[in-house]
Amino acid sequence: MHCLTALLSICIVFSQGIVEWLLKKTGPPAKEVKTVEEVEELKTESDVVVVGFFKDQESEGAQKFKEVAQGKNKYHFRSFFVAD
Repeated sequence: MHCLTALLSICIVFSQGIVEWLLKKTGPPAKEVKTVEEVEELKTESDVVVVGFFKDQESEGAQKFKEVAQGKNKYHFRSFFVAD
């Protein structure tokens, strides 16, 4: 019975990882944050969170940031757009 419980625990953890990976691959590569409070909350989301600050979504820097974020599975990427 203990082996079955351990096996089920491993399966649950593994499936949660698959779900997180699928969400990252099917969603935007860098989710947008809109407030300073949201940026502060990111500190508890993961060990590593990469936040890019840009003037707009179409800027060259924002596009490059999205390209890099698309290929990275280990890290959480967030974008913050600041209007002039």
